[in-house]
Amino acid sequence: MLRDSLVSSTSSADEEKMLQDLQRKQQMKIIQNNFTLLIILNIINFLLFLFSFSFYMWYNLQMELTESSSNGEKGQKTQQRVWLNMLYVFDEQGQDGQHYLTFQTYKDSDIFICKKFTDQQDFCENKISQMQLIGYISFGALFIGVILQCVDLYRLIKLRASHGNRSGIKAFWLHPTIIIFYISGFSLYFIVVLYNQIANSEMSFNLGSFGASFWIGIASIPIYIVLTIYYRKTKNKLKSSELVNNLIQKIDVFEQTQKEKKKMNINSNTANQSMSSNQKPEPPF
Repeated sequence: MLRDSLVSSTSSADEEKMLQDLQRKQQMKIIQNNFTLLIILNIINFLLFLFSFSFYMWYNLQMELTESSSNGEKGQKTQQRVWLNMLYVFDEQGQDGQHYLTFQTYKDSDIFICKKFTDQQDFCENKISQMQLIGYISFGALFIGVILQCVDLYRLIKLRASHGNRSGIKAFWLHPTIIIFYISGFSLYFIVVLYNQIANSEMSFNLGSFGASFWIGIASIPIYIVLTIYYRKTKNKLKSSELVNNLIQKIDVFEQTQKEKKKMNINSNTANQSMSSNQKPEPPF
């Protein structure tokens, strides 16, 4: 009877353990799916950022200056515009069919915007050179952010592929560093342009406007911040799940040890009782 009770309790405990294992596996699968979603969203965000890099619509410089006439007198005001990007210039007029030019090639060409005007020509050339320098600096900051985001994507893919505790899950420095470089690159470019528009409001340099490529890059920053928040929540769920799993495994080992000891004691008592019942009383002399 005692043995039957032990078998029944053991069977019930095994069923409960199987149910707990199934629930833990289901929870880990949900967490793994969360990491899959994180990877997909990060790739989409990364592609949007690369699109911002490659597309020419960064800053549309529109200048309305007085064009010089053939006899040297001031002529009518003419508006000229050109797309200034971080590393190159896009001019719809082009030169020999080339619309994409480096800053130096553009300055040496006949379509250089400052060559068509005599009024405030030095101001025009200085601002173009300034935008060239700021473009290089901004590109450097954003390029470092892109490299670090590639590292983050690789880390996420490896994190999803593994199932144990990982030191790479922390990423305390990675996400803030990426965000800082992204914000620095865009804000530097934006602040310089804004300063030019305010400080030189009496001149016509303030007619410029940012293009779709710039705003797409700006939009990718808050999206990435949201993804980092979602990552932290998923990371905390994973760590909590792993802590619970480790605790349950230790409890299972302890309970299994106790069961084996109890079973050994029961078997020992049963054997002793059997030996006692088999012993016959000695006849009196």
